[in-house]
Amino acid sequence: MKKTIFLLQFILIYFSTKAVGAEPYQLRLDLGIDQYISRANESVTEELPDYSSVKTGQYLAIAVQKPISFSSSIGSRIDIQGYDDHTLISVRAIDYHLTLSESFSTNIFLGAARYQFRTPAYGYAGGLGLLYHPSKWGNWGLQLEARYFDALARDKLSINDPPSIDSTPDSFYSIQALSIGINYYF
Repeated sequence: MKKTIFLLQFILIYFSTKAVGAEPYQLRLDLGIDQYISRANESVTEELPDYSSVKTGQYLAIAVQKPISFSSSIGSRIDIQGYDDHTLISVRAIDYHLTLSESFSTNIFLGAARYQFRTPAYGYAGGLGLLYHPSKWGNWGLQLEARYFDALARDKLSINDPPSIDSTPDSFYSIQALSIGINYYF
């Protein structure tokens, strides 16, 4: 998985430097809160459990974008999030932004995630969002995103794991989140 992410980022950087060569990279710091629901599936032979009730978490992220045309940019982002008192780190291998107007843009992203729960769980991250960055706000902006983390799989190696009633050595997690945050553009 690490080789795939590295390859995607290399391709992304290569093509983005060819598209609009004179445009600089845009660096952005994001901070916000999540409203999320999560589900832990400890046994694949049982029915999928229901999602939890809505909980609140927080996130901190750093993003880099490179314009590839006059109305779009592509980049990467690293997020550190807190879910259920555990850390989830996600890397957006592809974070595509489309400018809708002078103040609004939208984004869609795909990447990988690592959830630290008993033992690390690895899976996929994806989502979409809306960014508001009016020129009169200077370096500040707002962001609203829907995020989905799926197939976060981990090995049952912890002594805190429930006893396995089947022969499945893995646990699986899913998290759905709606986040709102502030952005600072460098």
